[in-house]
Amino acid sequence: MELVDKLSNRQYIDGEWVESSNKNTRDIINPYNQETIFTVAEGTKEDVERAILAARRSFEDGEWSLETSEVRGKKVRAVADKIKENREELAKLETLDTGKTLEESYADMDDIHNVFMYFAGLADKDGGEIINSPIPNAESKVVKEPVGVVTQITP
Repeated sequence: MELVDKLSNRQYIDGEWVESSNKNTRDIINPYNQETIFTVAEGTKEDVERAILAARRSFEDGEWSLETSEVRGKKVRAVADKIKENREELAKLETLDTGKTLEESYADMDDIHNVFMYFAGLADKDGGEIINSPIPNAESKVVKEPVGVVTQITP
């Protein structure tokens, strides 16, 4: 699979696909047949710290913090477009990784696409503005509270 070939043994830090700092990897196993699907970099605390520093530097000195909300929304929408464009391959990878049916994985990719589209649509809303809620009889208000750089570690 094309995406697997690009991502194997690498993590994305500071604009580059790099090995983990200790070179450790972990096999991803297909739960259906116990075969190794691919191998990923096993990130370390140092890798996380490096990623946080790069993100902080990029936020403070990079173009993102200077972009208009309209441009930010377009960039988030571009991520959604890439998810939609690669829907089939991403769904197949999700099925191999989790053992879900392909139909469930397609639905997951559609959900992920929709979440990115939803938040792309919020990017240019002004603080305090009331927006339509996807939940009936609920009110949503945009409150801008920048939290800065965050990180997520997933198994």
